[in-house]
Amino acid sequence: MRERVARMSAHVGAVRARVVSHPRLSIFVLVGLAVLGTALALRHVGHRRQVVGLGYQLSTAATELRRLDEEARRLRLEKSVLTSPARIERLALGLGMIRPTPEQIRVVWRSPVGAAGAATAAGDTADTDKDKEEQP
Repeated sequence: MRERVARMSAHVGAVRARVVSHPRLSIFVLVGLAVLGTALALRHVGHRRQVVGLGYQLSTAATELRRLDEEARRLRLEKSVLTSPARIERLALGLGMIRPTPEQIRVVWRSPVGAAGAATAAGDTADTDKDKEEQP
């Protein structure tokens, strides 16, 4: 083990001697480290810029979500006001409409979708139980 440490120490000493004896090599190493440091710093700055940009996008999206939630709430309220039975009845009376008599009311039963259902939906066969009783 001591031999190994001694060899490594000798190797490090030789490398140090070469670096010191060759000033160009020292300069290249320093320039290389400076370039590497600059590249890492620029990468870090780029990542921070991206994080800040995503933060702004998140803030904008949250604001838009709040605005859309408020608009949806307002539209639900408007729908409930516009579809109010009392309002519809008041508008119908204002247009001169009257309530139908019980004889004028027809109940249409929903049938399963299919050939008969398609014909009923088109209004071709809108028979009710009352109509079937009247037929001979």
